[in-house]
Amino acid sequence: MKKYIVLVGIYFCLVSSAEAATMRLVPNATHLAVGDEVVVTMEATTNERANAIEGFLTYPEQQLRLVRIDDVGSAVSLWISRPLGREPGEISFMGITPGGFVGSQLPLFRARFEVIAPGTMTVSVGGIQLLAHTSTADDIPVTSSSATMQATVETAPLVVDRPVVDTYPPEVFTPQIVQDSDLHNGQMVLIFETSDQGSGVSAYYVKEYIVPGLRMFTRWQLADSPYVLKHQDRSRYIDVLAVDYTGNERLVTVLPEKETSLVRWYVLLVVLFSICLFVWYRTQRKQRINLKSQ
Repeated sequence: MKKYIVLVGIYFCLVSSAEAATMRLVPNATHLAVGDEVVVTMEATTNERANAIEGFLTYPEQQLRLVRIDDVGSAVSLWISRPLGREPGEISFMGITPGGFVGSQLPLFRARFEVIAPGTMTVSVGGIQLLAHTSTADDIPVTSSSATMQATVETAPLVVDRPVVDTYPPEVFTPQIVQDSDLHNGQMVLIFETSDQGSGVSAYYVKEYIVPGLRMFTRWQLADSPYVLKHQDRSRYIDVLAVDYTGNERLVTVLPEKETSLVRWYVLLVVLFSICLFVWYRTQRKQRINLKSQ
C-alpha cells in the first residue's frame, strides 16, 4: 500500500521528522433513540505535514445503517479510493493531498448513520497508515480513538429535515492519467476528485468516445477513482461527470493524446459537409435573387 500511494503522489515531497498523529471519531450526539440519525466525523490531528492516508472504520451493522458519506471541507483533496461502505460494517478509504496537510481536528469525512437497534454502539478506526510529506514518505505514528454511543428503544420523534439548498455544481477539477507497473498491472488509470461545498459529491460517471460527434451515443459508466481506461492507446476523449446530492453537475473532458485515422476521416467529412452546405446555400441564394429580378 505504501508504495502504491507514493507512486500516485510522487511529486509531493518535503523533509521533516516523524511525530505522532491522532485520528478521532466525533459523533454529533451520544444518547440516541431507535430511528435517530447520527453523524460521525473522522478528524485528524498531526504536527507533521502528511500527504497520504489509508484506513477503515468499523461499525455495528446490526445497530447502525449507513445512510451517506460526505467529504465537504476534507483535508484530503484527492481520494484514490473514496470513503465507501464496500463491506458490511466497514468504511474503507485511501487518499492523498498535494502539498500535504497539517493541523488540529482536520475533518476527513463524515458518515451519517440511522439507529436501527438499541444498545451500546461503537464506531472504531483501524488499519490507519499515514505517510509523511517527505522524500522517503516515512510512516507517521498514529494513535486513534473510537466513538461510543448509547441508543434506547424509545422511538425517536418524527423530525423532518430541511432540504439542503444547493444550486452550485461541484468544484472545477482536472483528472490525471497515471501509469505505473505497480498500479493495476501497469495499465493506464484515470485519477479524479473534486469537492462540493453544498450537499457534497454523490457520484462520478465516466465515458470514453472516439470523436465528439459520438459523445451522445456513448453511455455513462458509474466510476470510482482510480478508473482503468478501457482504451489504453489514449486515442479516446474522456468525459468525467461529478454529480452532487442535489443533482448539480460538473463536466470535464480529457483530450486524447493521439489522433486515430477514424478521427481524421471524421474531421474531413465535417469539413466537406460544411463546404457543400455553404455552396448549396450560395446557390439557393443566387437562384432566389435571380427569380426576384425577373
